[in-house]
Amino acid sequence: MARTRLVLACVLLAAIAVGCGKKPAKSPVTTTSGDAAKKPDAKPDATPGEGAQAGGVWSAEKVTEIAEGLAAPESILPDPANKQVYVSNVEAAEGAEWTDDAKAYIMLLEADGKVKNAKWLESKAEQPLNGPKGMCVLNGKLYFADNRQLKRCDAANGANPEHVGIAGRQLNDVATDGKAAWVSDMEAGKIYRVDPAGGIKEVKAPAAVNGVTCWKDKVFAVSWGQHDIYEIDPAGEKDPTAFGLADQFKNLDGIEVLDDGTFVVSDFTGGKVFTVGADRKTVKVLAEIETPADIGIDRAAGMLYVPQLRSNKVVIFKLTKK
Repeated sequence: MARTRLVLACVLLAAIAVGCGKKPAKSPVTTTSGDAAKKPDAKPDATPGEGAQAGGVWSAEKVTEIAEGLAAPESILPDPANKQVYVSNVEAAEGAEWTDDAKAYIMLLEADGKVKNAKWLESKAEQPLNGPKGMCVLNGKLYFADNRQLKRCDAANGANPEHVGIAGRQLNDVATDGKAAWVSDMEAGKIYRVDPAGGIKEVKAPAAVNGVTCWKDKVFAVSWGQHDIYEIDPAGEKDPTAFGLADQFKNLDGIEVLDDGTFVVSDFTGGKVFTVGADRKTVKVLAEIETPADIGIDRAAGMLYVPQLRSNKVVIFKLTKK
């Protein structure tokens, strides 16, 4: 028994000696879901949207739902300056969204979703509205895609509607960088940069380009048929750069970017709204909702507006970053 105790004591002393001679282990690195583990001494990534994953995870809480007076709502645009929200209504049966039938209209909502003017801008014989979709506000004018034409009117009261000058094939979404309007042509696979004075420039875009948005001097778009998100070269010289996420989506429709570089995209056929991290890799479901079309975001208020084209509804969510 004494010999056994002596052997155990020797083993214990040897283990202590070896342990004291080791360097302390480095703390494990915490990674965001979907990211590869980074080395502790790795250099930080570039600015959000160029490789870095902005911290935090976004969640969406449903605030209200609007069903009154909507007829195939395709796009929604908050306008904080005028304290109102525009909703484009195609008012067409499935498969007839691109028909020139002069039946469409644009609705006006309060910021909280209350209907302010059910038919704020109506189709008229002298100024028909056929299938208004994406919209933006630039220099006090509401620009909107209307099938093969880009139109604009006074953003405050809808006065003086006019055709801007594009002869497109399927003009879909409209966005602005504060200097010009960017218009996607889904059938042509092009994006047009339209100067308020009337200058028009074609920019390279992916096939079946749908939603488009501008953020910090960058332009991004989604493709319905290619199922991916792309960075667009504003100069139009380089080909669009895909994020490489086509296996994550079905048919992308709308796109917006939050202040931290997080992308928000709507998958019409997939029935979901997703966030994609500023690393352009981390994909998470933000909300499950039927036929979400061209979404709108009020960044200052943290509100997400989602039109449901087939359900004739608009749902408003409050965005929160954890």
